Amino acid sequence: MFKGEINLSGRPKGSKNRITNELKVVLEELAENLYQSIDVSKLKDAERMKLFVSILPYLIPKKSEIDTTTRTDVSWLDQYTETELEKILNS
Repeated sequence: MFKGEINLSGRPKGSKNRITNELKVVLEELAENLYQSIDVSKLKDAERMKLFVSILPYLIPKKSEIDTTTRTDVSWLDQYTETELEKILNS
């Protein structure tokens, strides 16, 4: 390929996407800092449940042969009071 020529075939097979890798490192550092700043013991039961439900899709590996649609919208938990959620969790 000559200087000034446009590469229509894209990145060569097996080459690294530098920007994606750099972004991944930044996001991992951000997530680590956020994780360390949260004191889960100070969260209410309902808040802990919402946190757990929201990160669960990232903890379980996805399988192509199973339905991978995961309900990540946890706003349905808002219909319950904290007392009701505690009863559900303790039953």
